[in-house]
Amino acid sequence: MTRSIPATTACSILCVLFSAALSGCGGSTNARTDGAVLTGGSTIGSGGVVGSGGVAGGGTGGTKSTGGTTATGGMPSSGGLTGAGGGNTTTGGTNGTGGSSGHGGSQGGTGGTANDKTGVVMIYQMAGNQYGAPYAYYRASASFSDTPNTTPGCTTTNVDPCTITVCDTTLQGGGADAGDGGTLPPPNAGKITITGGLHSIDLTVDVTTHDYPSVSDTTSLFHAGDTLTYQAAGGDVPQFQDTVTAPESIVLSAPPIPLGIVMNFALDNPPQFVWSNGGASKVRITLFQPSTSISQQVLCEYDASSGVASIPVAALAGLGKGQQIATLSVYTKATKNITAGNYSVSLAAATMANDTGQNIASVQVNLL
Repeated sequence: MTRSIPATTACSILCVLFSAALSGCGGSTNARTDGAVLTGGSTIGSGGVVGSGGVAGGGTGGTKSTGGTTATGGMPSSGGLTGAGGGNTTTGGTNGTGGSSGHGGSQGGTGGTANDKTGVVMIYQMAGNQYGAPYAYYRASASFSDTPNTTPGCTTTNVDPCTITVCDTTLQGGGADAGDGGTLPPPNAGKITITGGLHSIDLTVDVTTHDYPSVSDTTSLFHAGDTLTYQAAGGDVPQFQDTVTAPESIVLSAPPIPLGIVMNFALDNPPQFVWSNGGASKVRITLFQPSTSISQQVLCEYDASSGVASIPVAALAGLGKGQQIATLSVYTKATKNITAGNYSVSLAAATMANDTGQNIASVQVNLL
């Protein structure tokens, strides 16, 4: 029952929006867990695993292992997978507990900390009018990483309340070294079930790619205020269970969302955004400019209760002018951050905004 979103909005909505492992909007998939998403040449799906699953081995302050034993004197770096052949992840990050080392071991290095280990379980929906016709869609995804939130070729700066991410897409691709030239699979939390909305969702690990394929359908997923329960059976990431209150969609009264045409957006005089509703959620406004060489995203976050916002001109300074096409999207997001063992996991739900005519608040813009 799935249906493709029109090409003009597929990448801009699915890949620009939120912390979730996404692919299919470009070439190879790289990922971040901090919400930065850029496409063009290769895709950085927010919340995915760097290098499509590669994680770095090695011990904190350890020395190179000999004959397949773990590094001496240190805890495992970023998950503790050691050597070619894939030793099991250690329990609690202590040396050797819970698993044997891989063949040949891995090089001890500066090592990782619990803060390097992250995960995102994300659902979002849109419902309203698109191109003059009723439309609804949801998507759910999950990903975990044992490596720090860095992506080759990307830099991030802040202009409060915005984050600007710029990526050289020619430098992206490839996983982390597994110790003998290969790559290690990303960690997982076993089967993840999301309930409490209009539909129950199961996210399961693909036995070939070792990641979580997203689940989507052309219908709404939740009502505002629903108590959404996220439950993981456990795997490399220990089992966890917690809830998120589904966010309320805002009604955007300004700027107007044009139907079927490209909207002009003046970088030196950006429009004021005015809305109602939203409750206790956060409102995110994103501008995404793709490229086969340099892609840029500006992501600004506001309290929904404020009801009005303007993107700082300084945050837009790096975007290209002169009929340059970008995507403008507005949505609300509710997030709960939890701890599962040594992993910091973000549980999130988001819903696209609508204007006063129930048009979905995502539109192509000319940057002037």
